[in-house]
Amino acid sequence: MGTLTETAQALLAEAEAYDAQARRVLELRRRKDAIDGRIHAARLAWEAANAALFDEAAACGEALQAAEAEWRRLAERRAATLRTKSLPWGVVVAETTRVVYDADRALAWAKARGTCLLLDKRAFEDVAKHAATNATIRQTSGIDFVTLDTRQQVRLPSTDRLAFLLEAAQREAEAATQRRADGLDVMFSHVPESQS
Repeated sequence: MGTLTETAQALLAEAEAYDAQARRVLELRRRKDAIDGRIHAARLAWEAANAALFDEAAACGEALQAAEAEWRRLAERRAATLRTKSLPWGVVVAETTRVVYDADRALAWAKARGTCLLLDKRAFEDVAKHAATNATIRQTSGIDFVTLDTRQQVRLPSTDRLAFLLEAAQREAEAATQRRADGLDVMFSHVPESQS
């Protein structure tokens, strides 16, 4: 009989712990919801208090995008004029090529040649690039449904790198000015004084 009472007491204790934990979870969820509500209200108040700053940041962001777009346009033109890919201030102009094709036709082409059961995109695009630029390969390969989309891509330097390069150029310009001034001072110091 003692065993039955101990089992009942253990079950009762387990049920009480289970119920207590459910109440604890409910209490914590409600507390968390209240805190989240206060955080949300504080965030809204902060955003309202700083609305002008957000507007200024948005306007600056738009101006920055426009300035970067213009710099990229000028970089493309300058790179073409100078026939170079590297420009001052860390700007690099590179070409990117994308192979444009119908995936179903490409898979049919690969299956017809017994190349694969699934299209190996990388291998197909390598062959397709050569076919698109070489008439003989195009005729023998049967890949006549591919075009190449080649575009200039201008990579601008990061803010830190641009600042470093511009500051270094400014220091060099100041040093050159100083050297010229020092050179002039040396040159005039050797001029003999007029004799009276």
